[in-house]
Amino acid sequence: MTGYFIGGSLGSLVSAQVYGAYGWIGVCMAGAGVAVWALAVMRR
Repeated sequence: MTGYFIGGSLGSLVSAQVYGAYGWIGVCMAGAGVAVWALAVMRR
């Protein structure tokens, strides 16, 4: 549960910062980047 909380907190923090700087497109690109990173890690 602690890991889920930390991940959710970091995701909220990063998405708020990205939204402030780049808007909705930036948030979408950040989410896509995290998804690609997760797929690369899982394929190992």
